[in-house]
Amino acid sequence: SNTSAMKIRGRAEVYTKFGMVETRTPQDAGRA
Repeated sequence: SNTSAMKIRGRAEVYTKFGMVETRTPQDAGRA
């Protein structure tokens, strides 16, 4: 159970990082 929990948490962190990058990209492009 601990392994699956870690996998889910790891995926959540990855999606969060990619989500932040995708969200910031258009903003930076608009500013530039």
